Amino acid sequence: MTAGRRVNDDEASYHLPMKKVYEASHAVEAHMIVDVLRQENIRARVEGEYLVGAMGGLPASGLVRVVVDEDDYELARRALERWSATQADDTTPPLRAVAARPRSPWGYFAAGVLAGAVLTYLGVIHPALGGERVEACRP
Repeated sequence: MTAGRRVNDDEASYHLPMKKVYEASHAVEAHMIVDVLRQENIRARVEGEYLVGAMGGLPASGLVRVVVDEDDYELARRALERWSATQADDTTPPLRAVAARPRSPWGYFAAGVLAGAVLTYLGVIHPALGGERVEACRP
């Protein structure tokens, strides 16, 4: 296989032995790497992406990988090294997270009391707005 060969997505099978070029932490990352390689006209595919679902959503390493033809392995490694060099450095400090204050249940209680008072006012005092006026039963 040569570097100038166009990627043909319609090919159902890969005729050459495949070699792992990248181990991804999840399927989205693996498909991103496949797209990077396709931009370099290197045929690649994701293996093991459906095995993650079998783990029940638990983190599992080593299941999702990107494979290429053995003939394209060195070309793919160089392409991924070039791509990796253009990515942002992981040592940059993350954005400062705003600490979430624990919410007091009293706010929800006060909102419920206020909503109940408004609905009672509309239903009893102003029946035209809230519904029929209920007369008290007198013995």
